[in-house]
Amino acid sequence: EQVSSPGRGAEQVSSPDRAVYKIMVRNTIFFEAAQKGRLDVLEFLLQTGAPANEASSIGGWTALMMATEKNHVDCVRAVLSR
Repeated sequence: EQVSSPGRGAEQVSSPDRAVYKIMVRNTIFFEAAQKGRLDVLEFLLQTGAPANEASSIGGWTALMMATEKNHVDCVRAVLSR
């Protein structure tokens, strides 16, 4: 399967690499949702297996820390409920 990377164009990705790529994309969206207060996205990703307590590659922050810093109370509750 081919995937495009920003600035790198399309490239072949093997199945194990594709699985890792999908997890990385999901986790990036998960952390972004926590930081931006997107409860709908956060809850969907939690239901599909996003790691509630995993630290991001951005300074080692968790989704809980990101949501707390931005005072997104509903997102904090969603992460804590997992």
